Amino acid sequence: MVQEQVMVIRSEATTMVSMLSSRAVPIGGRFEAFVEAKGNAIQLPNFMAVVAGIKPAMDDWVQHDRVEQYVAMAQEFGLQVREDVYFVPLEGDKELQGVIGRHLLNTTKARGFERPPSASTSQLHVFMSKDDKHVMKAYESGWYPLIIGDRVMNLPLSDHRAFGRALGYPDCCIEFFLKHNDWETQNTYYASYANSPKRLLSICNCLPKHTPFFYTYHMPCSFGCEATARYGTELRSFIASEESDYARLIDKVVNLPVLIFTEDCAYLIFGEMLNRNECKYVGVFFLGNPGKNRYSKHLQQGNHLRIDENVVLVYSGARCVDVIETRADKSAPEIPFLLSWEG
Repeated sequence: MVQEQVMVIRSEATTMVSMLSSRAVPIGGRFEAFVEAKGNAIQLPNFMAVVAGIKPAMDDWVQHDRVEQYVAMAQEFGLQVREDVYFVPLEGDKELQGVIGRHLLNTTKARGFERPPSASTSQLHVFMSKDDKHVMKAYESGWYPLIIGDRVMNLPLSDHRAFGRALGYPDCCIEFFLKHNDWETQNTYYASYANSPKRLLSICNCLPKHTPFFYTYHMPCSFGCEATARYGTELRSFIASEESDYARLIDKVVNLPVLIFTEDCAYLIFGEMLNRNECKYVGVFFLGNPGKNRYSKHLQQGNHLRIDENVVLVYSGARCVDVIETRADKSAPEIPFLLSWEG
């Protein structure tokens, strides 16, 4: 990259990292009510999809002191709301000691309570839809492995399929997820990548789903899935009709290259691809649970990375400054790979 390009990309990267970190979005229309009620814009595209009738139902987590305001907001949009249980996220893995079935927990590690506990971090799990039928289908099958007392309560495999259908996910993606969502032996994102055509569609990019900037929320059976692309294209059109600036920002985010290690450890890359295993960059942004951010410090030492099988080589200019050796002995096996998108 020439110096002028580097300066422009670095400036844009700084602005986008600030925006992604704040979980804020530049909107001023009717959907601003969602952000005000929830306190952030996480899951806003899903909410817009449900309101538009593009998506039959969704679930969300609401801070305990915002529940009344959030429910009233959703009802103002004509949605039915069904309340589930309160989640209290664990502060660390030490809290798992003595819990029976703790190996069943993956991305969600929390205790469940029927009534709001005193913990300030508690969040209510809710389901929403435009009609009672769909909200009940989501409620009946949409539960997560939770610690109740000293035991993990897990859901039957059949509920994965029912919940996926209740949320409007394509059948091909549901069946693919059921086959590959084994955290002990598989890397689901890599399986999707291996199942993809050469042309990866940015509209199918679900990696930024824990930010406000995505069209696809579910894990697609491939990053070129036609059913997923149809859904994402319809949602993009609706968002653009309501908040055109917001749609343009989502477009920017979903078109950025992504470095993936596992489902809970991936990074947006602010830079350019050199080939399928190599890129130059001016910055990275972690996508996932902050407790799983294993490699930001390594990547921030350089401006150029190259993947060599299970190793990521980090360079500053022509000098190798760090080496990331991935591993497969903790949770999901790490497989480093880069995704580059087409519109």
